[in-house]
Amino acid sequence: MKRIITLILAAVFALALLTGCSAKVSDAAVYDTVQQKDGNLVAATTITVTGYGKMTVKPDMATVSVGVRTDEATAELASSKNAEIVEKVLAAVKKMGINDDDITTENYSIYPNYVYNQADGTESVNGYQANTMLSVKCYDIENVGSVIDTAVAAGANQTYGVYFSIKDKSIYDKDLAKLAAEDALRQAEAYAEALGMKVKKVVSATTGAQINDPVIYVNADEAVAEEKDAVTTSGTSIQQGTLDVSANIIIKYIIE
Repeated sequence: MKRIITLILAAVFALALLTGCSAKVSDAAVYDTVQQKDGNLVAATTITVTGYGKMTVKPDMATVSVGVRTDEATAELASSKNAEIVEKVLAAVKKMGINDDDITTENYSIYPNYVYNQADGTESVNGYQANTMLSVKCYDIENVGSVIDTAVAAGANQTYGVYFSIKDKSIYDKDLAKLAAEDALRQAEAYAEALGMKVKKVVSATTGAQINDPVIYVNADEAVAEEKDAVTTSGTSIQQGTLDVSANIIIKYIIE
């Protein structure tokens, strides 16, 4: 009997490769030991499959990363000038209704600018550069471009990207779990039918979920140029796109 099932499985896997079945070749019907409710162990034929669920949704929040870079003759001047501009950027963004808790200083650095002397092959310090990177959470998706424009108008001269996401990812858990479980059952039934058997019950299940968040980058020079030419431009335009929300479930079934 074992030899017959092995031969049938080989045929099923070959068919799966030809038809593009989503079950992996490593998914197989095997003789297993299963514990019943009364605690007794019984021999059973099981099959393990991985089911997938996927939804495409729209994001409901964005994180905008902007920065201020200042170059001055001394580190002290670069730092003080940078702090002055950053304060203006913060005040302007907060005036739009962004809360303090939604603004984070992600990075701050000061370092010298070097110039290379081709004549003697040496380097020398030619001023200092100060950088501050701010992360701003925006819960009004339609307002993302305005946040960038406002920051640039206040003195920001660096942009590091726009990151779209979901405030509460758990709202999709139920639907994703259903889709993944249905996909797993379809696969198990297909394999069981090919073996002349039927799916009886679930032995175990392991789940997982993932949301792939897209990042849209905005060129800093373009943003600055738009602000300087504000009379003829309508501001920075950001397209939010969609997010792929996915989940998977690994289920072991008894088949007879």
